[in-house]
Amino acid sequence: MKKNIIVRHIVIISGLFVLLLFIWRCPLEYLFGIPCPCCGMTRAFKSMARLDFAASFSYHPLFLPTGFAIWYIFHKDVLPERFRLKKKTARILGGVLLFLLLALYIYRVGFQPDGVIKIDLDDGLIFKIMRAIQGG
Repeated sequence: MKKNIIVRHIVIISGLFVLLLFIWRCPLEYLFGIPCPCCGMTRAFKSMARLDFAASFSYHPLFLPTGFAIWYIFHKDVLPERFRLKKKTARILGGVLLFLLLALYIYRVGFQPDGVIKIDLDDGLIFKIMRAIQGG
């Protein structure tokens, strides 16, 4: 049983690693031209893999807590009981992280127009399709 879980996690992590390094583009930004609150995370993790921590934090300052939260969600069932968070604690920490992600997103979109993330509706697939349908 444990061996199957370990193999499954290795396959999932390897697949995500390949997606992050070579393929992934944010679906929200791809479709609508609007970056999501996690925009920059992929670039942050790629920079961290190259040991460029300054670039990692410039792409998204919350990449580490978000990465740990995602890791915990996927691995909490295989952790020993003493390392698992209580349900209420996990919800509070998750809520704090979501609040920080949204606050940072509002700051980056609203007050950093020359920052890492930008809204570009013309680049969204939906807008391109609508423009092609209208003939212009």
